[in-house]
Amino acid sequence: MPLVVLAQSGATAKTAENAGTFLGRVSSIFSLLVPIFITLAVLYFFWGLIEYLMGGADKKEEGRSIMIWGIVVIFIMVSVFGIVQLLANTFGLGLGTTIQTPVVPSVPF
Repeated sequence: MPLVVLAQSGATAKTAENAGTFLGRVSSIFSLLVPIFITLAVLYFFWGLIEYLMGGADKKEEGRSIMIWGIVVIFIMVSVFGIVQLLANTFGLGLGTTIQTPVVPSVPF
């Protein structure tokens, strides 16, 4: 029975390696998209600021609302990005690195 429990094929190790590579690529894509989304949120904030400054009384309230939501979105995105970076640095997961998955060592009999 221990041979069955400790059995591991080369295919299992290759699958784990592919999963780590895939997660590394997904992480790289998100690292490229985060600055783009933050830029869009800042532009949304400035759009609200322009509406607030240039609009009439009715546009001031709408511009104020846009600015508040822009600040909230920027805060959330920067906070989540910071937490993800903190966790990645804590667990040693850098950009372009693969995740090491645990494997069961083979037992020679």
